[in-house]
Amino acid sequence: MSPATRCSPSTDGITWGTAAATGTFPNTTAQRDVSLTARTARYVRLRAASEVAGNPWTSIAELNIGYRP
Repeated sequence: MSPATRCSPSTDGITWGTAAATGTFPNTTAQRDVSLTARTARYVRLRAASEVAGNPWTSIAELNIGYRP
């Protein structure tokens, strides 16, 4: 996750649960895997509190969400 990122689930897209994961990613183009705690959700919100260069935005090139037993 980019600096200070939270990943939160929701069943309705309005009410967001506690973060399923929080953390940071280093400034690299390498793929990163994040394990989330099991949740029932239809929506996932990623919220970055900061950006690696201090800009007022952040971005994700690709995002894959799947189930891994």
